Amino acid sequence: MLIRELHLLSEDLEGTEKFYHQTLGLSLLHKTDDLLTFSAGQTTLNFHRSHDEKPQYHFAFNIPCNQIYEGLKWMQGKASLLEITPNEPIADFKNWHAKAFYFLDNNENILEFIARDDLHNEREEAFGPNAVLSVSEIGIVGDDAEEQSKYLIDRYGLDYFSKQPPLPRFAALGDDEGLFIVVPHGREWYPTDILSSKHWVAVHLNIDNKEEVFEMHTSPSIT
Repeated sequence: MLIRELHLLSEDLEGTEKFYHQTLGLSLLHKTDDLLTFSAGQTTLNFHRSHDEKPQYHFAFNIPCNQIYEGLKWMQGKASLLEITPNEPIADFKNWHAKAFYFLDNNENILEFIARDDLHNEREEAFGPNAVLSVSEIGIVGDDAEEQSKYLIDRYGLDYFSKQPPLPRFAALGDDEGLFIVVPHGREWYPTDILSSKHWVAVHLNIDNKEEVFEMHTSPSIT
């Protein structure tokens, strides 16, 4: 599953432009008073201005599988890095054959750089903005994680991630290339005590060479 476009809300587009364009170095493709569009490797990342809510999301970027430590060094001083355990910022997901680290953007969205061994996407060039290969995960917050997962499976022909059996309050749908992370409202987002909350999100997907669109409606005020 490839996430081709991700559409999110931001209450601070000016700060969002600074963070994603200047701090992360992502190319700014389009800009209006109410929309920013960035290139994140294979994904187009869009932020729409939010006028009446403070949205907060959890999403991940795939990076080369051999550059988790280079990526961490590159990010130091650029953003608030989150600890997994005291003085340890890297999470080792052994069952997923992946390592990741986490940080916050200007709106306190929880972002993740994840290196997945099974993608075999090694790079030798120095780590930089071009190492952001795609948006590979987006957190989907529903009233009931199990029912939300069943809907996504039935509607889009997805399946549970082969490396992660579903849990009562957590499910991963898709594959190493792209995942929906499905949780209920009010669950703590790893590795923080920030509680998940439901906000508008739209995702353009390629699933088995078929283009699909998923949209979570919460009646946002966007232009």
